Amino acid sequence: MKQILRGWWNWQTRQLEGLLGAILCRFKSCPAHQYLLMKKKQEQEIEQKYIPHLFVIILISIIGFLVYYSSLKGVFVFDDKALILDNPFIKNFSHIKDIFTTQLFKGSGIYSNFYRPIQSLSFMIDYHLWGLNPYGYHLTGIFIHILNAIFVYFLTYRIFKKQDIALITSLLFCVHTVLSWPVDYIASRADLLSPFFFLAALLLYILYRENNNGVNQRFRHKIFKELSLKSPVSLNGSKEPFLATWPFPWFSLSLF
Repeated sequence: MKQILRGWWNWQTRQLEGLLGAILCRFKSCPAHQYLLMKKKQEQEIEQKYIPHLFVIILISIIGFLVYYSSLKGVFVFDDKALILDNPFIKNFSHIKDIFTTQLFKGSGIYSNFYRPIQSLSFMIDYHLWGLNPYGYHLTGIFIHILNAIFVYFLTYRIFKKQDIALITSLLFCVHTVLSWPVDYIASRADLLSPFFFLAALLLYILYRENNNGVNQRFRHKIFKELSLKSPVSLNGSKEPFLATWPFPWFSLSLF
């Protein structure tokens, strides 16, 4: 009896599969389905006509440099004196421990409650590259700002999957006057470094979520995961408020 029921069930299953196959074949031949296939093909062709990412990076770099080129003529002003000119901590690599264990203005003998070792470390690198020439410090600021604009481009592109939206957003970020203060003012380096790690962490988190299949992708998945978790730590050494705001965009991206 069981064999008879099993044979009947298999026959019914084959009949149902044949019926579904006929329906799918009929559906594929209908005008609406053909229209959807044609539309998808056109979208793929448009996607292939998009500007290469390398060209976009070059465009953002050129525009960013041209916009802030005049800042290269600037000199040390205001807090630049305390953070660079009168700061012995940035002039010798032996003070790296002091940079990470004291407040920002400790080297110049001024009291503050700012803990920003990443900012001091960037000034230390600048000092060993440029000495006390403000040109190099301004050039580093422009370079970091351009990197931030590139991060904005890729982050927006990953979220919206639209290159035109990503390009416009990154260019607006690059040239907007609200960012002229941290780019032009050397002592405001923290306002460039904090979004650098903030945007990098968000972008790495998106890449971590997208790369989770296959052997090579699992390897990239692990790397992106580790970097996305460690990048926010650098926020605490760049500027204090950014670390507090990090969980909100991370949580928002986790919902999608």
